[in-house]
Amino acid sequence: MSVITLADVRPERVEWLWPGYVPFGYLTMLEGKGGIGKSTMMLDLAARLSTGAPLPGGARRGPFGTLLMMQEDGLEDVIRPRLDNAGADMSRVHALSTVVDEDGNEVYPALPDAVTEIERLMIQYDCRLLVIDPIMNYFAKGYSTGIDSEIRQVLMPLHEMCKRNRFAAVLMRHLNRRQGAEATDRGTGGSGFLNVARSALVVARDPDNPVQFAMAQSKTNLAGQSPTLLYALENCENGAARLAWGGVSRHDADALVQLSGSKEEMSELEEAVAFLRDLLAEGEMLAREAQRHARDAGIADRTLRRAREQLGIRIQKERSANGRSIWALPEDLHNPAQGGQGGYSENVGQVGQTETLQQLGQHVQGAIYTPGGQVPNGQVGQVRQVPRVPFAGVHPCSRCGVDVAFARGAVALCSECLQARVVAD
Repeated sequence: MSVITLADVRPERVEWLWPGYVPFGYLTMLEGKGGIGKSTMMLDLAARLSTGAPLPGGARRGPFGTLLMMQEDGLEDVIRPRLDNAGADMSRVHALSTVVDEDGNEVYPALPDAVTEIERLMIQYDCRLLVIDPIMNYFAKGYSTGIDSEIRQVLMPLHEMCKRNRFAAVLMRHLNRRQGAEATDRGTGGSGFLNVARSALVVARDPDNPVQFAMAQSKTNLAGQSPTLLYALENCENGAARLAWGGVSRHDADALVQLSGSKEEMSELEEAVAFLRDLLAEGEMLAREAQRHARDAGIADRTLRRAREQLGIRIQKERSANGRSIWALPEDLHNPAQGGQGGYSENVGQVGQTETLQQLGQHVQGAIYTPGGQVPNGQVGQVRQVPRVPFAGVHPCSRCGVDVAFARGAVALCSECLQARVVAD
């Protein structure tokens, strides 16, 4: 056992690939739901490093290479087109392909066994950034992504590789469904991922603007807290996305996942309410059959229970030895054509209807990003030439194009546009 006197230690400054967000010599976690732009963000970063273009914030790094381990995206139809959109120098972006195992099967490299080969390739191709997406898919057999000690056994060799060579590694994973939890508790798998990483970033929809996203720092051990950055995903002519950076958000990581999460949760409940109402519109149904249909539609049991309570579903027992439960809509919702709170018009999807705001208020279910989207009580006026959505789900507002969660038959207007279309009665 030896002792090191700190007077003999030479102090060093932390070196950053992306100042404040991604350090050299350490692992960084990037976490978020699917479809939020995590992989597009990393390809944008790789493209900037390949040409020495400014990073968000103005710093310049490179030009040098990036090694991609992105198992879920195709090279030809996803990765290459996105890099084209970002203006990458393709000679400096490399992807780790599959390898052939002892049995002749084509498999992806597994960690920690592949660290030595990854290190060799990064040195050979002059790469200083490693991107692994998703990290869970690269764990070797016998290692659990939920046990902290085994996570450390997989990640520590990767961390040591970065330390030796001043590499940066960004490891991506999805979020779990623990609504209301802090950002550091939202990643799938065990806490060992964040324990090993020195920086962690989380991405989610911007609670203040439905058409853009935000990236916040959920953990930093090396510097002070960095600002939350805004970005948008743009569609390009080649059919692939391009990431466009914006300004700074006022939300930190915890607020970001909790606010966006609560709105997504509300969307799930609204969709479950619409589904259950449609399912029982033709009459009563055995409870177990309704539950089976809901599971097939991807509705969680807890969300279905909340939807059942919100609708006031009548539950009765069969008069038999089995005593099976039967679900039915309450009387005021049983006939959709008759209207009532939450009822539907028979002219679903048609254009050119004229309805009072009071009637419209019965159909608008509240937008994901515009809480309180109901029509104010007592307002008078009409909305003309407004289509209805043909099925429950997320649809663009027919006026401004913002994506909104609607029930089937809802008027295709977000709350702001609904009020903007009011004319004197």
